This record gives sequence, structure tokens and C-alpha cells, in this order.
Amino acid sequence: MADMLQQIDQKVAAIYEVVVGGITSGPLVQRVEKLESACFSGSGAGLIVSSAAIAAVISSTNFVTGVSGWRINKSGDAEFQDVIVRGDITADSGFFSGTVYVGATNNRIIIDGVNKLLKSENYSAGVSGWQIDGLGNAEFQNVVVRGTLQSTVFSYNEVNAIGGRQFVVQAAGTLRSDVTTATSPTTFNVDIKDPDSGHVQLFAASDILRITDAGTTNFVTVSSVSDQTTFYRYVCTKNDGTNTTFRAGTGVLNYGTSGDGYILMDAQAATGPHISVATHAGSPWSTVTERVRIGNLNGWGAFVTDVFGFALGDFAGASYMYFDPATSNTRIVNGAGSVILDKGGIKLIQGGSSVNQIRWVNVSDETLSYVRQGSVKSGSILTSTLAAGESPLVDGVDSTLALTNVAVTQLSPTISSTFTLSLANSGTDRFSSLGGVSITSTEADTQKIFQYWRRNTNWGNLFMTGVRIGTGASDAIPAAGSLQLLNGVAVDEFSTDGTLAGDSDTALPTEKAVKTYVNTKSAFAAHKNGTDQTGIVTATATKVTATTELFDKNGDYDAANSRHTPLIAGYYLYTGTVRFESAVDQTIMIVMVYKNGAEIKRGAVRASGTANHQPMVSTIIEMNGSTDYVEFYVLQDSGSDKTITGTSTVTHIQGALLARS
Repeated sequence: MADMLQQIDQKVAAIYEVVVGGITSGPLVQRVEKLESACFSGSGAGLIVSSAAIAAVISSTNFVTGVSGWRINKSGDAEFQDVIVRGDITADSGFFSGTVYVGATNNRIIIDGVNKLLKSENYSAGVSGWQIDGLGNAEFQNVVVRGTLQSTVFSYNEVNAIGGRQFVVQAAGTLRSDVTTATSPTTFNVDIKDPDSGHVQLFAASDILRITDAGTTNFVTVSSVSDQTTFYRYVCTKNDGTNTTFRAGTGVLNYGTSGDGYILMDAQAATGPHISVATHAGSPWSTVTERVRIGNLNGWGAFVTDVFGFALGDFAGASYMYFDPATSNTRIVNGAGSVILDKGGIKLIQGGSSVNQIRWVNVSDETLSYVRQGSVKSGSILTSTLAAGESPLVDGVDSTLALTNVAVTQLSPTISSTFTLSLANSGTDRFSSLGGVSITSTEADTQKIFQYWRRNTNWGNLFMTGVRIGTGASDAIPAAGSLQLLNGVAVDEFSTDGTLAGDSDTALPTEKAVKTYVNTKSAFAAHKNGTDQTGIVTATATKVTATTELFDKNGDYDAANSRHTPLIAGYYLYTGTVRFESAVDQTIMIVMVYKNGAEIKRGAVRASGTANHQPMVSTIIEMNGSTDYVEFYVLQDSGSDKTITGTSTVTHIQGALLARS
């Protein structure tokens, strides 16, 4: 063994002398030269090593950092010119200063480290592909968002569009994590992401939530709420729908509690497009009451085909009103009584039957009026003028009628002033050769049916020069008179008031009055016309001045005072957005809606960096139509004065009437 170790030591010493000592000839030198040639010149099969340890660095002979060659040191750091990796690359972090191509050769994804871009290889601005830059700007062909999409302004070539349907509800959020629903009474957690505006509770106990994803909908009720510091957790039970797992990012709508509701703009349904205002009584998955429908009326009330108009009220409760432009028919219904305004005139119906009606009709240049099965009060007078060859007929259709204790004057020939008259629809008993007739009854609440029969027709026509109901001396309805059907209230006025301000059960609006009422709207939009608003003092609510009107539909926006005082009582949608210039990082910028000098709603944004930032606010407010007014205010906590941009496209306010109260 000692001899072997001595021989090895001699061989190593000889190699050392050749490599280090400078020996340049001899058999050993030739062997070393061949070894070097095989390992480094590329002329041989190379150096085959089963395993080896590097004490410091292994590198190519031409290695220059950042210039040429390659190197691997013992710490694991390496530098190469090009690398082909046939398997996976796994790393905790890294930096690319140049361009990285991901995918096959055609239409690859490009990571551009120099210009800080992530894009498809076929990207062409406004034409094809997609791109995201380092500032957060992006361009895509189509985008599917499963959660909440938040933005101050959506615009594309000045055309704004929303596909499908849009709900306006009390609140909405997105799932922070997947949620699997369970059959009641089993509860489950619904975790909601905090909105960008900050940590805030969106829902309350007893609120009914709707979750929809991939065509599956569940309604759930919130039983309790807990603050998880970075989000809120809502413990819920399922009311309706199939147990399923909803993915993180899915939208959650708050339907509120019984009596609350929503506004729906729907262009997706087979009965669209339309706008609906609806409420629910605690079970919105099965029953909602549609209070207002504008657009396609198919599916509202008795409408089963596409008809475009408007409807409001409670159809199931028989208290509603609608306008059907297909038939030019406006109908007002309250219980068993109704009023219909159509091309033929005005029809008052009691009991749901078209037989029980009072109707005024324009027929060319003649005025046709008749009363059928209506109650005409004692002391009434009807006067008519008939054309030659025409005869009046009492009860020519509806069986026998007795007129009792009727004083008759102006008849030719003269008839006794007190008589009992019974006429059948056989037509054998008729007044004839009359130039006019006046009948006065002294018996209270005597029921009369008057119909004038026109020769050679199946239906009688009554040609009137005047109608008086009551005991006055004129041919008009006196102040104390009224018109009443068999049932329902008495009517004493056909009103032309297009505001319907009287709110009366005894006045009927004309068709023109109803149309005026429907067409009278309140809406405005205003901006600063390019004038910046400076001096927005820190921590102080400051009124937004918008002195240039884009439009003012009802003339109720005061541009000089930047104040909206609507003249129509109802529910109004107000929105506003302002742009703060040169923000202070992490400070809050707020825009608020004030009603009668007090804050109602606010929208806020926290600055990220020092660029311009743009909060917005949106709310629905009930206004009394006389003294209530709305203004917009801003608030910021930067510690110094700020400026609001005056550009009309980024700083503007607007409001519009949604529904009358």
C-alpha cells in the first residue's frame, strides 16, 4: 500500500511540474497536451466527468463580464450568452432588461423590458391584438369581467354602451373568495372584497343578496356581519336556487329587505328593451311588483306581445295607468272603475263592462253623445237637435225602461207635463218629428237610459247642441253639478291641467293633459366650461361651481348658483365627477351630493401617487318639487389648497327625474 501511495505521489508531482513548473518536453508533456486538446479545443470527444466539485469558478477562457464567454461560480451564479432550456425554468425572482418572447413563433406574447410593455405579437393600435403599458393603460378586443368593474368614465368614440342588462340596487360587491352555498338552515360565509374607496360594510343583517354566475342564481339572506379588518364577512342562509360554488370575483347584488326594490335597464330579455322600477315583499326570487315600465310593455299586466309605451302602478291590485301607442289608448284604472282616452274620445267605465259607460265621440262634423246604463240625477235636462228624417228612441237596445213623474216641455205635439212612459226596443213607441226635446225629472235618482235612434242604422246616434246636468239655468254643468255612473265617485270636471296637481278623484284629465304630464320631465347637465376652480381649502367642504348648462329640460337648474331646485316632485338620479389636479400621495379626495345644505351621499378616491385623480358620486334622492334643492361639494385632506380641473369632459354634474312621487 505504501508503494502504491508513493507511485501516485510521484505521478502527481510529475504532472504538477508539467502544468506549473514549466517542463516543455517528454512523454508526460505530450499526454497533458492531448488532454488539453480534448477538453478545450473541441477537436476531441471532450472531457467526460461523472462528478466534480468546483472550488471557486469554472469559465470559458474568453470570459469577460457582460461582453463574452461564460462563467459559473461556486455560489450558483452564472452568466451565458444564449441558453436553450428544454424543460422548466423555476425562479423566485428575476429581471429582464430586454425582450422576452412567450409561446410559439406565431403570435407570441412579448414582454418588452425596455419600453415596459406586455403585448401580443400581432398588436396594432386600434386594429388587432392587445397591449398593457407600464402606466396601466390597456387595449383589448373583448373583456369578460366576473367581478366588479369600476371606473369614473367609460367611453369609446363618445358612444357609451352596456351589453345585456343593468341593475341599480342599494349596494353591490364582489366575492373575495369562492363560496359554496348550502341548503337552509345550514349557514355559509360570504366574504366581500373591500371597494377601492376603502374598508366599508356594504350589506346589513336581513338584507337579501343575489349571486349569479354562469347562468346559476342563488338568493341568500344575511343573518350576521363581522369585520375581518381587510374585508367584511356575511353569514348567510340560502332562500332559493341550487347549491353551487360561486367563483371569486362574482358580483353580488343587494335587494335590501321587504319593501325595497331596484331599477332595471334590460335589452337582453325577449320582452326588452325596457326600463323597470320594481319592489319586492321579501321574496324577490318568486314575486316582484313592477311599479313602472317604460319601453316594451310585453310581460307587464295584460300585455303579451311587443308594444312600446309606458305603464305605472299596481296591475294586480287594479290601480294603474298605461299608454299604448299601438292603439293610441291611455287607460287609468282604479278598482272597478276606469277611464279610457282613445281616438274615439273619452270613455268612463264602471264595473269593467264596456256597456256601462259614458262616451263623447267626434264623428266628422257632428258630435255624437250618449248615456248607456248610467245614472242621471234627478233634475237633469238633455236637449237635442235632430236632422230631418231622424227620430229619437228611448231604450232602443237595453229592454224596457220606465220614466216616471217626468215633466216634459218643448215637445211637439204637446204631452202632459206629468206622465209614465214605458218604451220597448221593438221601436213601435217613438217620439217623432221633433226639433228638440227637454226632459226634467222631479224624482230623485231616477235611472234613465237615453238613446237616439237614427233611421236605417242598428245603433242610435244622439246629436246634441248642449248637455246640462243639474238644476241650473245654463247649458253647462253648474258648479254644484256632477256626473256619476252607477258606482264610483261623481266627476265634476274634465281637467286640462297638464301637471295633475289637483290630485282629485272628481276630475278627469284630458288626453292632452295626460300627454303633457307624461312628456314633462326634469333633467339637467352642467360643467365649468374650461375654467379651473382654485382654492379648494384642505379639510373644508367647498361647493362645486358649474355655471355652464349643457341642457336644462325644465328650466329648474340655477346656473348662477350651481343649484338644482326641481319643480316636479319625485325621485331623481344625481351623478357628478370632478378631477383634482396634482394629488398628494395617499390623501383622500371626495365629491358629495348635498340636499338642502346637508350631505346625502359621497364618493371618494385615495390618491396613489401625485397624478390627477377623479372621484365620482351617484345617488337617488326624493325631492318635493318646490323647496328641495341639490348642490355638489368637494373635500380633500392634502394639507394645502387644491384645484379642480375645468375641462367639461372630466368635471361635470347632472340630474334627471326617474319617477314621480
